[in-house]
Amino acid sequence: VYNSHRHQVKHIVSDDESSFTAHITALARLGIQLTSTPAGLHNKRAERYIQTFKNRREAMLATLQYQLPEGKLEHELALAVARAMNATCNTASGKRSPYELFSGKKPMLPKHVFGQPGICYNPNPANRGSHGQ
Repeated sequence: VYNSHRHQVKHIVSDDESSFTAHITALARLGIQLTSTPAGLHNKRAERYIQTFKNRREAMLATLQYQLPEGKLEHELALAVARAMNATCNTASGKRSPYELFSGKKPMLPKHVFGQPGICYNPNPANRGSHGQ
């Protein structure tokens, strides 16, 4: 994805996690420098984005007129939240959205919001009478 937009990852900053530090050599072969914050300290910028993500996720769930089935659609909800965050201007991106800064294109508004009820018909004759859920 980065290469298709002529971006190159040169530096990654992470918390002091063994899962990241185990890949220092592999990342170095790709020309990527990995630095981590000292143990016990948090990467405040990343922590703030995670907090914002969780808040927006809760806001999206609060707008639903029904209870989201547990364990189902969690991935789609996370993608919808991430798309919404990337399509919205913020203090770091200024007057342009992160998506626009990355791709050079304006973000497209989705036809349907996450969780909007709908009926899907299956045109396959073998499945007559079955509707998508």
